Amino acid sequence: MSIIKKLAGETVIYGLSSIVGRFLNWLLVPLYTNILLPAEYGVVTKLMAYVAVCMVLLTYGLETAYFRFASKPENKEEKVFSNCISSILFSSISFGLLVYLCSTWLVAFLDISAHPSYLFLLLGTVLMDVVMAIPFARLRMQSKAMRYAILKLVNIFTNIGLNLFFFLLYPWLRTNISFDLFDNILGADFGLGYIFLSYFIASLVNLVLLIPSFSGFRFGLDYSFYKQILKYAFPILIVSLCGMLNLQIDKILLPELLNATDVNYQLGIYGANIKLAVIMTMFIQAFRYAFEPFFFKMQAKGSDYKKNLAEVMHYFLIFSLLIFLGVEFYIDIIKYFIGEKYHEGINVLPIVLGAQFFYGIFFSLSVWYKVTDKTKYGAYFAILGSVVVLLLNIILVPRIGYMGSAWAMLVCFLTMTVVSYIYGRRHYPIPYNMKKIAFYFTFALILYIVSINIEITNMIFKLGLKTVLLIIFISIAYLIEIKGMKSIFKSK
Repeated sequence: MSIIKKLAGETVIYGLSSIVGRFLNWLLVPLYTNILLPAEYGVVTKLMAYVAVCMVLLTYGLETAYFRFASKPENKEEKVFSNCISSILFSSISFGLLVYLCSTWLVAFLDISAHPSYLFLLLGTVLMDVVMAIPFARLRMQSKAMRYAILKLVNIFTNIGLNLFFFLLYPWLRTNISFDLFDNILGADFGLGYIFLSYFIASLVNLVLLIPSFSGFRFGLDYSFYKQILKYAFPILIVSLCGMLNLQIDKILLPELLNATDVNYQLGIYGANIKLAVIMTMFIQAFRYAFEPFFFKMQAKGSDYKKNLAEVMHYFLIFSLLIFLGVEFYIDIIKYFIGEKYHEGINVLPIVLGAQFFYGIFFSLSVWYKVTDKTKYGAYFAILGSVVVLLLNIILVPRIGYMGSAWAMLVCFLTMTVVSYIYGRRHYPIPYNMKKIAFYFTFALILYIVSINIEITNMIFKLGLKTVLLIIFISIAYLIEIKGMKSIFKSK
């Protein structure tokens, strides 16, 4: 079977949990933005940014290290699995105790002193998700994409169901039949806490269902072997942590840098609008889940896959540009997926889409330093990106508000992409078709510029013309790529 065809097939299956599942989860955003005020949603945005950073910090590159060491024929998979899980259990318990001891200071720092339970619900969720990271990676390594997808969907549907209950059904029950059980237990002003309670219960359900995937686990560390894992994983930690900071630092810094009294309001507007980039985000995530373990296994089999890497990048770029154009051309419709009071921030969307696009390209390029064990370069690139995003936030946010954060993110990932490509050419040259890549990128940019300069008040005609532009892009790509696509899907 063609390696591209197989990768596409696994990406589709992972997409069931990532694209379909996350899209369903994203449908909670219209619920939140129509029920919560922007200032309230700003609190959610800030707290979830910290959660995302903690998740990366507490897995410290062990997912990628697990893929690398478990794919080597000389290593027993159960030995790699046990060392990784034992390490995460020890560090997670230590982190939980530290948060508990510092909880008074943390709830004040996060401005949730009235609801310290928010902190402990999020802490419990993070610790469960961290412990599940390696078993989920094991499913990916074993190509059990369907089981992986089912478990992820269970988590998502549980979370969605609980949110619908707490925010829609429970208020109706409280009003119509005086059912106020949760008010009595949690307090009538628990409010945003129902979002965090839903996450906690959904993660608990997932952990129980994932127990069979812990088979063969033995608690304990083989210290000489474990040191090899950590040596490989530490640069990955730097890459992942800096990468996540590059994605989340804007939500963390905005309250500190905005020259406004309504910082939570501004953060809520920004947080809701960047959620509209969800299609690009989900595509990149689904691709990433299939891509990383897949190419480690191909390397272990001695496959000549540089050409395949180039083909993957080529088609990834085309589909990413198609998503970018699709979202941008129909932005006048897409914006109604969030509450009308949030529409003032819609101008951040094209910038954030561009940032996500380059983030995906950077991830595709990053395989060169992972398969050559030169992960220190990934750390260098990620640190460079963090410096760029930090400096630009400090410079731009006080002047142009949350738009400065969006531009900082775009410049950050563009810089990382360019530098990674340059160094990749020196250390592990991959035959990317740069002429075609430049053509597609330029062509898409021209179509985008044309679309934003369409000054037609009639919405039907405006959307019709943009649809024509989208069809032009698809048609040109089809005519250029049809031969290559046929050879991929005819291959066995």
